[in-house]
Amino acid sequence: MGFVEATPDLVIESGQDELTPARIREWLFFKVKYVINLDTKNKVMIVHRPDHEPITLTYDDVFTAEDILPGFVLPMTKVFPTHE
Repeated sequence: MGFVEATPDLVIESGQDELTPARIREWLFFKVKYVINLDTKNKVMIVHRPDHEPITLTYDDVFTAEDILPGFVLPMTKVFPTHE
């Protein structure tokens, strides 16, 4: 058994797996459509996409990715249930 040679549509990293700018560029270079940095300390989700500026989602926002997950809606209140 070996490795699957496929590119994911979505990558999420959080906690100790802090995304560095170089790591983000690497994921995007390999054609990942969404690279997400889940920052639990600051309670934000930063969404990186090819040819787009990063978007920072906070408690009152909603994440959707219609092009890869039609109908999927993720309120940030589910990701960060307590609001400070």
